[in-house]
Amino acid sequence: GDVLYVKPGCPFCKVQKEDFGDAVGFLNIVDCSAQSEICNQKNIIRIPTWEINNQIYQGRKSLQELAELSGCEY
Repeated sequence: GDVLYVKPGCPFCKVQKEDFGDAVGFLNIVDCSAQSEICNQKNIIRIPTWEINNQIYQGRKSLQELAELSGCEY
């Protein structure tokens, strides 16, 4: 249920996705330029933004930070 909100051309979004390597395909990614209604409803004003456990976290996060926020082991 965790979501990564991005936009094309966002360099930080590109790097955030690259952090996941081949596992990027397992991410739930919402493109805010193509799905602006969803991003507006969630009040996404900065990208990349993560929604983890129904909490919003703005900006690029390290894999360790994401593991801690989601309760997963890194």
